Amino acid sequence: MEFFFFDPIKFGRFYNCSSYDVSMVPLDRRQKPLVGALTIALGTILTCLYLPCLFALSRPKLIRQPCYQLMFFLGLVNVTELCAAAICAGAFAIFGTVFCSQPTFMFWHGVLGTGLFFTELMTSCSLALNRLLNFYNVLLAERFFGGLKTLFWILLFLALTFWVSFWDPPHIYNPILNSFIQIPHYGYIELDTESEAFLFPLWPRYFSVAILCLTTLIYSAFLAIYISKRKQVITIGMDKKDKSVFVQVLWLSLLSFSVNLAYTFDREASNLSFGQFIVPFYTYGFILYQGSPPVIYLLLNKTIRRELNLDNTPTVHPIGITNVKPFPISVNVSKNGMMIPVK
Repeated sequence: MEFFFFDPIKFGRFYNCSSYDVSMVPLDRRQKPLVGALTIALGTILTCLYLPCLFALSRPKLIRQPCYQLMFFLGLVNVTELCAAAICAGAFAIFGTVFCSQPTFMFWHGVLGTGLFFTELMTSCSLALNRLLNFYNVLLAERFFGGLKTLFWILLFLALTFWVSFWDPPHIYNPILNSFIQIPHYGYIELDTESEAFLFPLWPRYFSVAILCLTTLIYSAFLAIYISKRKQVITIGMDKKDKSVFVQVLWLSLLSFSVNLAYTFDREASNLSFGQFIVPFYTYGFILYQGSPPVIYLLLNKTIRRELNLDNTPTVHPIGITNVKPFPISVNVSKNGMMIPVK
């Protein structure tokens, strides 16, 4: 994005559309109506699943808690990504829209998607850290995420997102390959050494690998603490709660790890002889990853299920069942103050 504003010569060198005509690749090779329709349908379904969860997460009882603040912010990022990576990309596939069909719009669409991808990675990492600290020591979690500290983390992630988007060439959707790639003229112009060095800088991968290592460390610590707690004498209710939290974090971590790993080595995969068959799966894997949290929440998170009235199971505490509604009884009060039930 930096060269768009401050280095128009460099921008024209790598993103200039005057050297070829879009029709050099026939429209029937660029258009994929069935693929586009399925992509839009998938994105729409996952977005519709996510919206009720966002409503539940925004309820005052939940949004006061740091973990649900992070989950709500993550949900906003995911829904925006679903619109960009599924619904918009599906439309590009239907109409065969390549970069030079709408260069400005496609460029900024890629900037948005690339930035939100890093926002999502950092937010997922912080959410895992929050769950780890809360799992280990509530006071320690409060020290890092209590009060306005969660808002500070969110603002920091947005600042880092802007920084990454400012310097990293965007991933632009290409209907010929049916994937997001950093090569704006894929299918038209072969890459030279200078273009490859510019379009594939190493530092974003270092940043991605750092997040990958940090999340792996957090999840490993989470697993170690969970195994340690399993060996202790704890109540049945708390054990079930810990297990539910562990399973949710495990699923989200595996998905985040897989997508981050795919991003880190996407260039190497595309260079393989069968890379053109692998790279399109990244798009669908990424879309499914963005839409996976609501599925996990609706299946495993009882708090969100209760907020959506999907779980009427009473909560069991040591003193008994607490959320059973009282049976209404009408009474009359006698002269001596005694309450007499009305039959």
